[in-house]
Amino acid sequence: APLAPVLWLSLVVMVVSPFFAQSALGRVTTTLLLGGTAVMALRRSGARRVVLIAGEAMVVGLALISVVSREVGAADNALTIIGVALICLLLLVTPAVVVVRLRHRPRVTLDTVAGALAAYIQIGLFFASVFRLVGMVQTTPFFGAAQDGTVMNYQFFSFVTLTTLGYGNLVPVTDVGKSLAMLEAVL
Repeated sequence: APLAPVLWLSLVVMVVSPFFAQSALGRVTTTLLLGGTAVMALRRSGARRVVLIAGEAMVVGLALISVVSREVGAADNALTIIGVALICLLLLVTPAVVVVRLRHRPRVTLDTVAGALAAYIQIGLFFASVFRLVGMVQTTPFFGAAQDGTVMNYQFFSFVTLTTLGYGNLVPVTDVGKSLAMLEAVL
């Protein structure tokens, strides 16, 4: 199956998710878009049935967590932390499955390039989610007191790091954050 639709949906998620993060409906929509992108990538990459079913179950669970977590307290409550951890797990598996499929293609086509770009974007989204998770669980804010740990800031920092642009306006202040940023840049 072609991977180009995964690229297009990944681009949509990357662009719209930071803007939707402010409302409850937007968070659920973003969760479903992100999860849908991952499931689509798994389906089109020929993932094993058990991986596909696990991915679909995670998306349903993530949508429920997204709805319930905002009703029970602060934005960084335990349910939200669990949800972000599950997103990290889903986004860790998805690009790996896509890349494995791409390795089995005998020649490079436009769809192969689309698949590689989709995996690249999913890696950036994965690291943005990991940065957000770290920011939620550590006592020191990820970017320090001067910057908010918003979805937009985590995604912006992730893609600036992944592309090695290094604007320097967002910088992790803890050793964990710095180590993760180095890992993403090297990847």
